[in-house]
Amino acid sequence: MIMDTEQQSSLALLRLPIKQSLPIHLAVIIIYILSILIPWMTGLSLAQKISVSLIVILSWVIGYRRKLNDAFKQQSQELIANASDEWQLRMTDGQVVAVELANVQFVHPWLVIVRVVHAGKKQSFIFTPDMLEEHLFRCLRIRLLHRMGND
Repeated sequence: MIMDTEQQSSLALLRLPIKQSLPIHLAVIIIYILSILIPWMTGLSLAQKISVSLIVILSWVIGYRRKLNDAFKQQSQELIANASDEWQLRMTDGQVVAVELANVQFVHPWLVIVRVVHAGKKQSFIFTPDMLEEHLFRCLRIRLLHRMGND
């Protein structure tokens, strides 16, 4: 089948919506709950149980505050990669910001972590099969694996 230039360019363009993954959120919540409960089921002293629980709770508070304060990531709506491997972020206000891929990416059949650099700051975006359409997730994995193979 012969494709015209418009079809070829649309195939090479990746538009990846940035949204939350319910399974990842549930897994994190379960891990925190278990991290608080399990010490109470062991033979640790009361002081040790309280200490471990406080450390876990403090870790959650710090992580949650960091997530709330990350305005750049909250304002990111879509990650875009064009045919010439130039990456951009479309923000909620419609602004498009050029970003570069960081040197390290994680690609797995169930999880892709894309690290981008903008204004000297690194930002990670997590994509799972439940967050993207099947063909988009596959195209993202192939594009990153191909890019990692060429570096």
